Amino acid sequence: MSRTTLLVLAALVVLLGLAAWRQLRLEEREKKAADVPLFEGVDPARVTRILVENLVRDQHMVFERDGRGRWRMSEPTSVPADQGMVQHLFESALDRHGTPVPEAEARPRDLGLDPPRAIVEIEEDLGGSVRRSRVDLGAVDLDGAHLNVRAHGLLLRTWRDLDTTLDRVVEDFMSHDAVDIAPHEVVEVHRRGSLARERDAPPADLTLDALLEDGIWRATAPVSAPLDPQAASLYVQGVAALRVKSYADFGRRLLADYGLDPAEMTLSLSTLSNEVRTLRFGRPGHAVGRAWHCTLEGQPFVWIVEDHAAELFAAPIEEFLDQSLTRLPMQAIDGVSLVLEGRELRLWREKDAGRAGSAWKVAERSTPEAAFTPGVPADRGKVEDLLGKIARAEIAKFLAGEALSPGEVRGSLAVQAGEERQGGSLGAEVGSPKSGRAVRYQRTGDSVAGLVDPALLELFRTPVGELSSLLLLDLPELEQSELTLSRGEVHKRYLHGSKGLWTPPGVEIEARELRDVLDALTIVRVARHLGAGEHAALSDPVAVEFKSLVGVKVSYTVGVAAEAAEGERVQIDTGGRRAVLKDQGLHKRLLLVLEKR
Repeated sequence: MSRTTLLVLAALVVLLGLAAWRQLRLEEREKKAADVPLFEGVDPARVTRILVENLVRDQHMVFERDGRGRWRMSEPTSVPADQGMVQHLFESALDRHGTPVPEAEARPRDLGLDPPRAIVEIEEDLGGSVRRSRVDLGAVDLDGAHLNVRAHGLLLRTWRDLDTTLDRVVEDFMSHDAVDIAPHEVVEVHRRGSLARERDAPPADLTLDALLEDGIWRATAPVSAPLDPQAASLYVQGVAALRVKSYADFGRRLLADYGLDPAEMTLSLSTLSNEVRTLRFGRPGHAVGRAWHCTLEGQPFVWIVEDHAAELFAAPIEEFLDQSLTRLPMQAIDGVSLVLEGRELRLWREKDAGRAGSAWKVAERSTPEAAFTPGVPADRGKVEDLLGKIARAEIAKFLAGEALSPGEVRGSLAVQAGEERQGGSLGAEVGSPKSGRAVRYQRTGDSVAGLVDPALLELFRTPVGELSSLLLLDLPELEQSELTLSRGEVHKRYLHGSKGLWTPPGVEIEARELRDVLDALTIVRVARHLGAGEHAALSDPVAVEFKSLVGVKVSYTVGVAAEAAEGERVQIDTGGRRAVLKDQGLHKRLLLVLEKR
């Protein structure tokens, strides 16, 4: 290849490179020119006002923003604006860019811009002066996805979504939130009024006062009783988050035309910061079947609300009362008292001295004047089953205007968790086998009685033996310092030495005779409990007494019940309570220990 040819080719490459560079620069300039913000230079933080003219719909709307950044419609009427809708319009207008319309097509009349179909104008506060930026909206482009607009004197095409946002009726831009309060801020609810729930039915009183105290909603009128946590939460959320169906009036007509003066129902919400919002509900003529209307006191407009919302707010108080006998967490309960016809069954959680954890004990007394039987270990599983039944028990129906009289009370329930105590009183049985029976019950602190399942009475009648643990005694051997066995005039005393051996006093040799009985004496298991009461004296009784390192004494007696059935004759007596020992050979082995010299 000649030198001339090489030079020509090199020059051609340079020229092609220059052409490519020039084209890229041109495309960049065109791209920059084609990416024109509709509201160029507008600072979102300074915007205080948006004006919208929809010439097709003959709509004129003005939205103003307050210091908190919230929008309010000031024209054509003064109402709170739908924050989501206006904010979407605002952000869409500022985000949208346009591309120049080709010069051959740039005829305003053909683009629907002479006159425009709609106008959006944004005002900025520049600290003493106002700057206005305006965009005219024209016809939708032939592709159906773009819109012709005029901004900064330029004819542009942009996406159609801005036009879609504006193509709505004025009411769509008005707030449909009746109450501007967060549900978690509400601490009081007050309801007043009366209404007929059905045609030809007498009006029902709607009075309801409720307070939130320590996280618990409680009715204070017309009755005093806790509210169901879920029902109360849904009620407050429903009122605070009420969305109206539509606007019925903007202060041009009398409230009486809508059944709001007087109202059939008023609902007031109060917050921790002492803000109060009061809603008035009514139906024209207070007629059943007519549309429900609502207004917020202090505001001129009237809304139409969904029937189901108004009916929920007007529901009888009984539907919101807590039906549970107790709301204490089962795992936190450390004491229970069940009283019926004078007899009391008591359970309590007792922490073992010097040991981790806690154990349940159970005792009873036959009358209020009688002493409690000594507490015995209770079976954890059986106690938890009883607690579960109490936790699941409910008041099936509240008896409006009725309360238990002192003379009617025949029993009580008390459940303790630390310093908190809940419970109630049992009254008379009502009903019949044919219509169904129930027991009247009233919670402590309530002013209204209700009906509970009579099966609850069986819990109150639970024998101690059904709850007592079959592990009657579990003494850690290492914590015991002395053991005494006695039968008549014969007494044998043993000491637990530092080497872990049991020896007679003053003797260093292990008392080997204890090996066959020691485990059975420290870990006492029974086959079944015989309960307290009159029992025939045990024959050939052997008294057993342990003394711990800290001086605590535990004693019981092992003997033979001659009249008992085969396999149940060896029994144990602990503080007047009798049980059948599982180890039926223990008594014989104890006699051998006592006979050994």
